Amino acid sequence: MEFPEFTDDLLTGFEGVDRQHRVLFKVARKVLAVRAAAPEEVFKASSFLVSYVHYHFTAEERAMEMAGYPRLESHKRQHDLIRKDVDGIREATLAREEPQKLLLRIQMLLDDWFLPHINGVDRPFAEYLSQNPEAWVAVGELASARALIDEGRLSPEHATDELDDQ
Repeated sequence: MEFPEFTDDLLTGFEGVDRQHRVLFKVARKVLAVRAAAPEEVFKASSFLVSYVHYHFTAEERAMEMAGYPRLESHKRQHDLIRKDVDGIREATLAREEPQKLLLRIQMLLDDWFLPHINGVDRPFAEYLSQNPEAWVAVGELASARALIDEGRLSPEHATDELDDQ
């Protein structure tokens, strides 16, 4: 099974978060597309996905803090649950787990967490921002993956060849 495309029904209305979600979808699809590739390609793509998920959650939580989002702690708890699975994937990647098992773990993470999280948890934050313009201004813009690589905050050796989230 392939991970779905990012479609308009997944837009939250917060462009910075939506842009990062597009990148996550692109990277997830790329990871799952390397099923038949050499194991090193699977590990490289998986490593970047794990790093980007961690960055994305940190950026979202910081934005929520800046906006004074009242459901921040609940959102963080959900992120913490997902982080446990993501950290398991990181450990499996570092241990060079059999690539097909690693890809299955990633597919399950995406299916079980990613889509429901966007629709059920991220969208209410975007709605809060749209109802509180002063919070929107406080949040500002979230950095792009390319900017993070350029700043040295994401490792370029894990970047996919067509990562352009501008």
